Amino acid sequence: LWSARLGDNQVSSPIFVPMEGALARGRDRLFIASENGNLYALDAGTGAERWAQPARAAIKGSPGFFRAPGGPRVVIGSKHGVVRCLDAVSGALVWRFRTMHWVDGSAAVAELAGRPVVFIGSYDNHLYALDGRTGRPLWSYRTAAGVYSSPAVFRDRTGALRVLISSWDHHLHCVSADDGSLLWSTFTGRPLWDSISLGDSIWSSPTVADIGGERIAYFGSYSGPLYAIPIARAAKEALARPGTNMDFWVTLPLVIVGVGGLAVFLTRRQRRRERARLE
Repeated sequence: LWSARLGDNQVSSPIFVPMEGALARGRDRLFIASENGNLYALDAGTGAERWAQPARAAIKGSPGFFRAPGGPRVVIGSKHGVVRCLDAVSGALVWRFRTMHWVDGSAAVAELAGRPVVFIGSYDNHLYALDGRTGRPLWSYRTAAGVYSSPAVFRDRTGALRVLISSWDHHLHCVSADDGSLLWSTFTGRPLWDSISLGDSIWSSPTVADIGGERIAYFGSYSGPLYAIPIARAAKEALARPGTNMDFWVTLPLVIVGVGGLAVFLTRRQRRRERARLE
């Protein structure tokens, strides 16, 4: 049907939004971000660019969309740690919120107490809940490492709103959307490699589905497995015991002593051979 060139950088997954009111018919939008720092609004029917807003930093996550009293909104984070909310029609800046590190994941938006709330994670080890109308922080939840995933928002059996995130502390966290208090967290496996380049890609984000009347969280861990976690039992049942760095700190001195001893032995043997040859 059409193609649109958005520079020579990687682009995020697009989101499709049917526009309402004066823009409703034949003017639906695609919102898509690029690592060149731009957030684009395209005409979904023709691919024509309606507006582009630069962030002056790479954008790796997908935009989030919600409708506010002042009109439709698009929210996006960037490598500078800035979360921006833009008017979806014009691209004008509505508000901005700065975290202390990268924001690579996408935002999730849900209505809470009659207002839109933006949930977004940052590599500064926090999940933030922001008032969608003003960008004012409502609460933050601290993890032991950077939050790389996009949040998943769902309601439990009681109807209470919950937020799932995963972070570099190798845990899946479930917090209350009301105040950010931790409900449970579970260990999901350490990386398969000793070194992973943070921020080079978007890692797995959780999702939640209702299966047979039970809420199930699905999460693909970077240790390999795909987990299906029953929400109601997650706080009581540990999937695995968390690993620690103790094995590293115990074995490192042994390795250093062993390698050092071998080096001394080989050096002395070589010197003895040289002296014997000279004699």
